[in-house]
Amino acid sequence: MATAVAAPAAARGAPQRAADEAPAGMEAEARLLDQLTSIPQITKATVRPARTGGGVQITVQSAQHNLPVNGKRQLVHTVHVPDASSPGAAFVSGLPVELPQIDMQSVSPSGRRALVVRSNDAGALLEIWDGSRLVKELQVPKSLHGPVVNDGWFSRGAAWSPDEGRICYVAELPAPEKTPQWTGADAKDAAAPRGWRGVAAAQEDWGELNTGKGAPALFALDCGSWGVHKLRGLPPDHSCGQPVWTPDGAGVVFVVWPHAPPNLPSTVRRLGIVFCYNRPCSLLAVPYAAPPPPPPAGDGEADAAAAAAAASAADDEPSAVPLSAPLLSAFAPVFSPDGRLLVFLSQDAAARSGVHSATASMHSIEWRKDGSRDALASGAPPPRTVVPVVRRPASRGGFPGLYAGGFPESPFLSDRTVLVNSQWYSQTVGLAVDLVTGEVEPVTPVGWENGSWAVQGVCGGVVAAVASRPSRPPQLLLARAPPASAAASALSEAAAWRPVSALEVSGEALAEGLPDAAAALAGVEAVVLDVTPSTGDKTLAFQAVVQAPKSRSGPVPVIVFPHGGPHTAIGINCYTPFSLFTALGYAVVAVNYRGSTGFGEDALQSLPGRVGRQDVDDCVDALQAAVDAGIADPDRAAVIGGSHGGFLTGHLVGQFPDRWRCAGLRNPVLNIALMVGITDIPDWCYVETMGTEEGRRRYRPDPTPEDLAHFAASSPIAHVAKVRAPLAFMLGAKDRRIPLEDGRRYIDAVRAAGVPTRVLCFPNDGHAIDKPQSDYEQWVNLAWWLKRYMWDGEPGAAGTKAS
Repeated sequence: MATAVAAPAAARGAPQRAADEAPAGMEAEARLLDQLTSIPQITKATVRPARTGGGVQITVQSAQHNLPVNGKRQLVHTVHVPDASSPGAAFVSGLPVELPQIDMQSVSPSGRRALVVRSNDAGALLEIWDGSRLVKELQVPKSLHGPVVNDGWFSRGAAWSPDEGRICYVAELPAPEKTPQWTGADAKDAAAPRGWRGVAAAQEDWGELNTGKGAPALFALDCGSWGVHKLRGLPPDHSCGQPVWTPDGAGVVFVVWPHAPPNLPSTVRRLGIVFCYNRPCSLLAVPYAAPPPPPPAGDGEADAAAAAAAASAADDEPSAVPLSAPLLSAFAPVFSPDGRLLVFLSQDAAARSGVHSATASMHSIEWRKDGSRDALASGAPPPRTVVPVVRRPASRGGFPGLYAGGFPESPFLSDRTVLVNSQWYSQTVGLAVDLVTGEVEPVTPVGWENGSWAVQGVCGGVVAAVASRPSRPPQLLLARAPPASAAASALSEAAAWRPVSALEVSGEALAEGLPDAAAALAGVEAVVLDVTPSTGDKTLAFQAVVQAPKSRSGPVPVIVFPHGGPHTAIGINCYTPFSLFTALGYAVVAVNYRGSTGFGEDALQSLPGRVGRQDVDDCVDALQAAVDAGIADPDRAAVIGGSHGGFLTGHLVGQFPDRWRCAGLRNPVLNIALMVGITDIPDWCYVETMGTEEGRRRYRPDPTPEDLAHFAASSPIAHVAKVRAPLAFMLGAKDRRIPLEDGRRYIDAVRAAGVPTRVLCFPNDGHAIDKPQSDYEQWVNLAWWLKRYMWDGEPGAAGTKAS
């Protein structure tokens, strides 16, 4: 639960005290939000061969908020496709099963075996299942490794060897030992004064979402001997993750992240890594080697021989082979089905420029040729570029480049065609990439009217995808994979896809249990507006995703939503806060300003050095475009943003104080001169405010007075004296990206100026403020704030919309 921080009454008088009161009269809005968050959201679908009877089996995972316990229910459905030629004949087996609290579940490629990982007080508990039977349960002590990692960044599950006899997974290195026992007796069995132990040596971590976590490393489980050991040959002072076995099972390819980033020479520590694709990483391969035998106990010739064997095994440590030079970034390795190609993605453009995300590229390494020895044994050739960085689309609406963080599970349509999900302007689509020619074709419908799509995988001639649009929650769709002789682009036709109707949460099925949510989604209309900027390079157009009530008879109150990053984007899909506000009578204008991903590298790189100016102007232009389209009422406008979106919110209410009725700021960047010394991403402060070349040149752990002055001038706090719009702040107390003090100092300044404020601090949330109760509470409070200031004193106007 959030803590409301009240302002001194004397600073503002009655209006200020009213702004600090608890929200009242929000029953209809709260009921609507409760129903919207009760809609299960598909998070993953895994496509595997059916264990019996032929066909394909799809395991569909979904999440549903469980507000009373501040958690999420993890649900699993099983979908059967008896015949790949008729994906529309798929059926669902019974009711969903709720997953227990586990750290990881990884199913083997054959679908026959599974690894389940749980945590307990003693460490990690590994369970190996075969069919419906538990084969083995192993307790891994904390002295061997810490918690198993399955965070979607360092790891997306375990890697099974081709014969399913070994499993490689990612876990934290053991925590450092505490200091020795102080005072007390050394003998365990003797009476003595009580002793005590101190703290462990301080250790670095990877920042936001990784506080207190050890460095990730690779561990192997042998399903024959049931032994667990750290993989041999790993480089020191690196974190390791994303393992995949070589096609012959003789080694492991994996990703390493150096703890001191080579692209920032003055940095000697780990910086934040979540959402930071500019952190250098590379691919290594290491031959699999069994652990050396344990040291012998006792005397005798046998013990001496065993000791000699152990010493020889220790000396014969395998060496890791570098694979991805000269690229500064390489991740998400996958092997083609025939084992000839190792395919991976790169964010080399981000690592070299310093922006936290840029246009990706795709590469391949010839692993095996004509049956000869593979690259692990004979040395790998240099990577070949399959899809380069796209500077600008070749034509209007053409391919804008790759924007992907990984591949789906089982991503290959054929030995030479791989599937990947990527942003395509303000939409997410599935793409097929020909690994020989580099040709890129959409395999899901293109055009914002079709919403956003994400391919989940392909198996047995069936392709699975999840699609969503503003009026429809995520749904599972299936298609027949085209034959090798046909173009993959046949899948880009909407008619090629068949929904699994038994899993749909929409229409009549939704109306029966969640009538308010059903009415809210049915009442949404959406459009993507192309916007020509009024400043800077006007050839770099951008877009705004606009949602509004279908029932409107004219312009309605409008909320501008700039996204964070700044190098991310908002896709056209079903997003609960937007559904809430549209149902309450507002238009929502989500701005993909220049610098967003999905529009080409030139557009993205146009922003560094111009933050607080170019992106601010684009937000104003997007609002004007919605006004010109007859959707938005310019006299009743608000702005809400988080992170860099909060930075833009602060700039907008400061630079254009007369345009906004009120604003909401979620963990915002407000004073970069303060932020740079306490954030996990100080490089962001330099690169985004100074530009990529100047920012990297001037970056240092101890900013100069000139640097600090530049940061302050680039920040919203430079305009704080002009702010008049009432401001609501949502802050996460455990945020390491934009720590709490950044927001607090700005809040002190606006309160001293008499601006009405409301501050909620969520004690257990970090940067995202995404714990279910916190997520719910922040949006109810922001809805109340808007209702208070946007409706010209019309009693219950917003509440009536939700009734």
